[in-house]
Amino acid sequence: MNKAMARETLLYAVLVLLLVLPMLLQVVLGSVFTYRWMDSTATVSPPVVRLADPGSPNVTVSLYNYGTAGDVYANATIDLVLEKRSAIFFDTFDTSPIGTRLIVPREPKECRDKWGYDTNAGAVSIKVNGIKAECIAYANIDVSQYAKEGRTVYVAFLVWRGTLNGPGSQTNRFDSVYFNTTRRTYYNIGWEGTLQSGRNGETVNSIIQYSASTQLNTTSLGTSYVTEENYLTYVASEVNFSSWRAIHWFNGSIQTSVTIPPTYRIYIDRVGIGYWISKGDWKGNVYFDNLVVTVDAPPWEIYVTGLPAGWEVVLKNSTGGEVSRAVADSSGVAVLDAYPPPYVDVDLNTGNPNFRDGFIFPNATIEVYDELGNLVRSKTFNEVVGGDVYRIGFSGNLLRVDSTLAGDSFEARLVLVNTNCSSVPWWLYLYLVNASNHYSTPINITKGQIYSGETSVVVMTPGSDGVAGYVYGRALVPSGYVCEVDVELRYSFSGWATYGSLKAKLLFRG
Repeated sequence: MNKAMARETLLYAVLVLLLVLPMLLQVVLGSVFTYRWMDSTATVSPPVVRLADPGSPNVTVSLYNYGTAGDVYANATIDLVLEKRSAIFFDTFDTSPIGTRLIVPREPKECRDKWGYDTNAGAVSIKVNGIKAECIAYANIDVSQYAKEGRTVYVAFLVWRGTLNGPGSQTNRFDSVYFNTTRRTYYNIGWEGTLQSGRNGETVNSIIQYSASTQLNTTSLGTSYVTEENYLTYVASEVNFSSWRAIHWFNGSIQTSVTIPPTYRIYIDRVGIGYWISKGDWKGNVYFDNLVVTVDAPPWEIYVTGLPAGWEVVLKNSTGGEVSRAVADSSGVAVLDAYPPPYVDVDLNTGNPNFRDGFIFPNATIEVYDELGNLVRSKTFNEVVGGDVYRIGFSGNLLRVDSTLAGDSFEARLVLVNTNCSSVPWWLYLYLVNASNHYSTPINITKGQIYSGETSVVVMTPGSDGVAGYVYGRALVPSGYVCEVDVELRYSFSGWATYGSLKAKLLFRG
């Protein structure tokens, strides 16, 4: 084909296109297009790992996006509050309790008129002369429910005696009593001492008995002053009605213990104080004070929770004298001793001890100091009682971590993203804790300064209920402030080759 023919062919094609193009445009413009909507359902699966409300007191949780994000509000003011009182009965005997708060049973007859109240001593007293039986006075409270539920019932009280006079050798005993008023049988736990002239100590045994007659166990202390005249001492005991273990305590140590044989197991309904002397021809007086009955917590310990580890707590009596002090452990708990000091002299001019600090502390003050010894909070209470639990700030579970893959383990850690309180003197410790109660190292903000911005890795394995663990926190915020942190919970099923994340905003009110 020569060039002339090629040009003619191209010209012909262009002319055809120009003729056809208007007709195509008319067809398009004259057409009607219709549309039809198609209905369909898209399913969104919840995440494998998600956040949930742990149901903790003083915590409000709002969750979003199938539990992948949430807001948490917690009260964390720097204040001491009584969170729990384990005492079901306590009495300083400032007025006579006989016949009202303290009941004297009708038997044995020789004990009926021996119990009384000594106004000068401000204590319950018993006249020794003319008795040679176990004399009992019990608190006017029914404890049968606790015994039948298999709980542990504790009894503690102060006791001292004046000089007892009489012929020949003599043995006396003061003890706590766990009493069944229907069967008139009981356990008596305490001290038994052989009286000797002068204040040179006595031969003393720690005893656990059934109805003051059957020896369940005994331990010899040799020569001791715990039953000596004109010394303030105490009795502290427990009976666990599940394991049936009975224990006599002194200064935080077990003096005697025994698992009560089945033959001697009774369910009690009353507890109280008891006194016994081997002969009825001796004379004198024995005094009892500060009776405390607790359930599931010993009355010789007082707890303060929510503390940063290393902080110190001091208990002071009504005159400002120091009773005891304790340092918070890694779980944020400080345990104060509520025992009286051993062998406090009685004022021989009055016959009464001037020092009555033990188990009950009227108008007492609890002071909290930080790790540098700075006073953080001081608060006075009408009474501080053994077995009490006090809380400062917030401590508890902030979020629950759930997984839909029961039994499949994953690794998790908590990372601090942001805080709005860098200039506020506040404290925050955030942990991850798994279902086996293993804690991570914490995110740590101390006096507003970030010392650790993420936790260590914790392995979480959800159980059949789906619970894999918790975000646990301890926080103290000055009054009037609201401190906020943004955190991210990162988790991985693949050794961190890939990971997912959950986000939370935590707000702590002072």
